[in-house]
Amino acid sequence: MCQFFSAIVTRQGTVRFCEDDSHETIIARLGFDDTRPLATRGWIRVECVRPHDAVRVDETSVPGWYAEDPARYDDAVIVVAMCVAQARAVCEATVAPAWAVCEATVAQARAVYEATLRTIEGHVPPILDPRDEP
Repeated sequence: MCQFFSAIVTRQGTVRFCEDDSHETIIARLGFDDTRPLATRGWIRVECVRPHDAVRVDETSVPGWYAEDPARYDDAVIVVAMCVAQARAVCEATVAPAWAVCEATVAQARAVYEATLRTIEGHVPPILDPRDEP
């Protein structure tokens, strides 16, 4: 499971994130201008690391609007990060057994396919390593 939660937080306290924890993806999707100086932007990059109880600004400095009330912004980010962490935990708990079933199904299908190929005239079997022979 991913340990990081990356997001964009706006001067208004809105937290924006996406499924792949990429600031650049979020910025592109929002259409934000990343060429503007930090001091004139109304948004910043932030990150949380599990257990999602602290926020780190992922910029070269902290803009004045954020510095005036960091707890307000950090609290908003932590709330969203915890929700995302819960959703990821559910996903991981669901994906692991599904992946095991998928791998078993693929292995079974591949075995049937390879057995069928061996019955077709002209099939060239793999060369056995002499160490594999009984």
